Amino acid sequence: MVRSSVLEHSGIRRRPRIGTGICSVILLLGCISFPGNTSAQDIAGKLIGRVQDSSGGVIAGAKVTARNEDTGIATIVTTGPDGTYAFESLHVGRYRIAAEFAGFRKFESPNNAIVAAKTATLIITLSPGSPTELVEVSASVTQVDTATPTIQDSLSERQLTALPVIGRDARVNVELTQPGAVQAENGNNGSRVRVNGSRGASNNYQIDGTEANEYLTGNAAILPAVENLQEYSIITSTGGAQYGTSGGSHLNAVIKSGTNELHGMGWTYFQNSAWNANSWEGNRSETQKPSGTQRWYGGNLGGPVLIPKVYDGRGKTFWFFSYEYTNPSQQYLQQLRILTNAERTGDFSQSSFGIPVINGQPTPQLDPNQFSPMAKALLADETLLPSTNDPDGRFSWLGSQSDEVKATVVKLDHQFSKKHWAFVSMFRRIDNQIRDPLLGIQFGAPTPPGEGTSAYQHSVATYAFNDTYSFGSNMLNNLIVGITHLNAGPIRATVNEKLNWQALGVGIVPDAGVPATEVGIFINGWGSNGTTIWGNYNNPNPLHQISIADNFTWMKGRHTVKVGYYQRIFHEHTVQDFCAAGCYNFSSGDVGSTGNPFADFLMGDGATFTQNSTEDLKWYYPARETYAQDQIKVTRRLTATVGLRWVPFFGYQEQLGRMTAFRPGQQSTVFPNAPTGLVVPGDRGISKSSFDTKWLNFAPQVGFSYDLTGTGKMVVREARVLRTIITIYLRPAISEMPPRTASSIARVELR
Repeated sequence: MVRSSVLEHSGIRRRPRIGTGICSVILLLGCISFPGNTSAQDIAGKLIGRVQDSSGGVIAGAKVTARNEDTGIATIVTTGPDGTYAFESLHVGRYRIAAEFAGFRKFESPNNAIVAAKTATLIITLSPGSPTELVEVSASVTQVDTATPTIQDSLSERQLTALPVIGRDARVNVELTQPGAVQAENGNNGSRVRVNGSRGASNNYQIDGTEANEYLTGNAAILPAVENLQEYSIITSTGGAQYGTSGGSHLNAVIKSGTNELHGMGWTYFQNSAWNANSWEGNRSETQKPSGTQRWYGGNLGGPVLIPKVYDGRGKTFWFFSYEYTNPSQQYLQQLRILTNAERTGDFSQSSFGIPVINGQPTPQLDPNQFSPMAKALLADETLLPSTNDPDGRFSWLGSQSDEVKATVVKLDHQFSKKHWAFVSMFRRIDNQIRDPLLGIQFGAPTPPGEGTSAYQHSVATYAFNDTYSFGSNMLNNLIVGITHLNAGPIRATVNEKLNWQALGVGIVPDAGVPATEVGIFINGWGSNGTTIWGNYNNPNPLHQISIADNFTWMKGRHTVKVGYYQRIFHEHTVQDFCAAGCYNFSSGDVGSTGNPFADFLMGDGATFTQNSTEDLKWYYPARETYAQDQIKVTRRLTATVGLRWVPFFGYQEQLGRMTAFRPGQQSTVFPNAPTGLVVPGDRGISKSSFDTKWLNFAPQVGFSYDLTGTGKMVVREARVLRTIITIYLRPAISEMPPRTASSIARVELR
């Protein structure tokens, strides 16, 4: 179909012709060298349809206008020889659609919702009469995409505010509203959702088209509160060549924009533990109910940019601003199993873990004189290892978390001309927490009180620039530049100086720069059925990313061709000293164990010892991708889509080559003393990412969409995509050669 304001023919055509059009295969191959895109995408919506008379005959040359009801900005197109029209890029919002043609009454349809990155359909029927006569109809656009095989949904502002949410980030609840979505495993510092059987870490998240992903953990960054969102847009399947090769869903949080009228809202949310009952575990241990309060205060405001006697931005320039704040405090019940009073004296005759076996003989009574120096030092100070009167060794106390959260949203939109518009937006959220204890609150591994606190900062800042320019009526270019800064991880705050290896009589030499107060002792592992004595650790993870995406659309005849380019500049600095001062683990399954982990602890028997090098890794994760796609209007009802994406995979790279890999039979020349098979960058055939760049990583796609009724209200769609999903698993390397490294395993899967 032709989408042009200048037409060779006009009038009524009863039967649209099927022309030969353009050879889409040749066009696809010819455009593949042009720039292409991955996951950063324009948030504009699309409206398609046709104009016909009351008998169903199509009307060519009709003028169709889409006017934003909030900003007054209008976009005009004309129908092609087959009566079809298309608005390729409309800002999210409510539109009044009008159509007019000589000899027919003017048609208007108000309150038509255009949602982000989705194609809506409106069939317009004109009735004979004077153009000065107006026919206003209540029929509005259908949110049935008749042009693409993409499966997509959106949640409006009203739906978002009605969604039950714990906290201020509705992302998980939004994802779970979609068919095929289920709660997945929790990653570090985040909850995940599986979509259509994909991994929970394979989804892609955006704020105003700018990526908001934590790549090393696979989690989403914190997204804006629902009061500041126009909508959530979710693609759950076959997103097209422009959406990259993510195996999961694509979720985009669209920030509100200002309008011609000043509008805003204020809110407060209040929580108080006085309204809560104590838990069953708290009542059983006779621990008082955890206390806590939380009060959220926030508001937003938006409108046109007005500077009296200087500038009137109505219909052109708009602003939106929001700020919210909270400083909650909350207590958390901590339960752990510690030594009973009897066990502290060596009496294990009634121990819930059984009688210790020493030299093959059951030994219910241990000699306190034979306790290890570490055990004696801890038993002598109940501020480090408290006692309990519970016969089963149950010990409970209330941990605490104080918090301060500040969130800011700013957005500025400007219409330069009817052909050119752009916006910039910023979302910044800083969450400073003090956790006591870190392991108990963050990881569910309670520790005794008084062992130190951790400052946990979880911050996100995204900046988006989105520019759209129309070259006439059949060519459109969209440029997106995004900047993302993330940081999440603990830093030791207060330190208990009495908890250090030297004071405990243990001659451990910590890794360089790591204090001896980073003690780690695990009795019967992590969790409430054991004891963890922990001096905390440091693990900041600042992430900085710049993404650039350009998408070009060309409409010619029955073809809508898209080509694009995407580039990611990604840096993350990971510092972690977990167990870098050494960690002991007492478990009944270890060699030399007495069968009772608490007896092992007292005697110093059967322990495993782990000491890691401090991780200080500077990651680089580049991407340069391109795609081409052709959407072909085969008939009035049938639209076919073919596309190809080129995704060379460069892998995760460490700036100083601190990576290890395994190559059977190969001896490292960089570290000649390394075990055979353990190699590093610099060895023969080992790149900075530990494997060769996957240059021949292509993702072809073919699909169709068929309008069953011809009215845009019922559609059948099908698509096939071949994607190579490369998963990298990163973990600290235990080997001392080379020091301070991480190992990676790459796995290739076809879907």
